[in-house]
Amino acid sequence: MKIYQIDSSARKKGSTSRALAKKLLEKIKKPGDEVIYRDLDDEMFFVSGLTESGMKIDEKDQTEHHKKMFELSDKLVKELKESDVIIISAPIYNYGPPATLKAWSDLAARIGETFRFKPNGRREGLLKNKRAYLVITSGGTKLNSNEDFLTPWLKFILNFFGINKIDIICADQMALDYKKSIRDAEKQIDNLSRRRGLNRTQRLRNQLITATLVGYTCAGKSTLFNKLTKSNVAESTKAFSTLNPTTRKTYLSEDTQILLSDTVGFITDLPKDLISSFRATLEEIGQSDVLIHVVDVNDKNYEEKISSVENTLDIAGLQYSKKILVFN
Repeated sequence: MKIYQIDSSARKKGSTSRALAKKLLEKIKKPGDEVIYRDLDDEMFFVSGLTESGMKIDEKDQTEHHKKMFELSDKLVKELKESDVIIISAPIYNYGPPATLKAWSDLAARIGETFRFKPNGRREGLLKNKRAYLVITSGGTKLNSNEDFLTPWLKFILNFFGINKIDIICADQMALDYKKSIRDAEKQIDNLSRRRGLNRTQRLRNQLITATLVGYTCAGKSTLFNKLTKSNVAESTKAFSTLNPTTRKTYLSEDTQILLSDTVGFITDLPKDLISSFRATLEEIGQSDVLIHVVDVNDKNYEEKISSVENTLDIAGLQYSKKILVFN
């Protein structure tokens, strides 16, 4: 496995984000793993002088600066493509990302390399089957508050690249209680490492395919779940009757078992506070191999509801690389 560690703090020494990222790396690295390290404070170019969209400059207009910029961009894209796991450490600077991290994202966003646009205009990230760990630190800004513009932006950028499995370790508001913030972050690393180890062991032992049902409320998810798993999960017409997923083992064939999970039904214009609850719920089953989107085709507004579910998944950072659309 290749682990790509990216540090973005402007501080070489005494950086909490760098120290926590190093501790996380030590926890998840296994014998034989290869580490690719990138310190954004060592070398970075800011995109400038473009003559076309999509990171293009006519060759006749390229300066020595531009040539070095494209050379670095090629390196960053190559590092991303080759990695299996990505660790990004980032302090919140003035409520947003370090300038070097924003520059990194601009140089890594290459059409046809890290993302593309489908014929229907929808974007698609090209970096599939990767996991990212974000190590976020702050002095006074609370993680995921209205003042935190780093965390949602960074998750969106990774989703844009196709990286949808994201875990966050945070030591926020360190100015209020530094020791507590560090203790909490170290506990998150320990729990994450333990959970990842258990999940990996369980998967290796069972070799099961995992699938998750999602859909607009009253689309028939629970009905389908009950039919497939011979269960008796309550089929409610009330939105948010539960935020807890239900998981059962079932068979695709005599020789093939899967773990199937049912989740809460979506609605249009999901409130922000509930989006975080959705994300927490779905992250419990974030190891799913496939997302099954159930649609009530008898609903005259079914196309709008498909878009609503897709948009909610986008906002929650839960775009999956493998999806099946099921018309009920």
